[in-house]
Amino acid sequence: MQKETTTKDEMEQVSQVEAALENAPDPGTYTHRLKKPFTFDGKTVEEMHFDFDSLTGADTLAISAEMNRRFKNLVLPHLSWEFMTLMAVRACTDRDERASGW
Repeated sequence: MQKETTTKDEMEQVSQVEAALENAPDPGTYTHRLKKPFTFDGKTVEEMHFDFDSLTGADTLAISAEMNRRFKNLVLPHLSWEFMTLMAVRACTDRDERASGW
């Protein structure tokens, strides 16, 4: 026989889910810690930070235009490793000013 849940039980479950969500990491940001740090232009890079929430439709259009310049026409861009790599470059908050021009 199945136990009936009460409103109190359900409210307890809601509270637990809300607490878990408050402690969950933001899915729009990501920090990748490198196993082997490297040095570039005198700066040691140990981790890279990405803010995917900062991307806009203009970023998607710019990446699509770049792909077209490379003669890569995509039916489903989100399934292309090259498109997603360019998306990660745009989301990277550690990139220098050279990368922000495209």
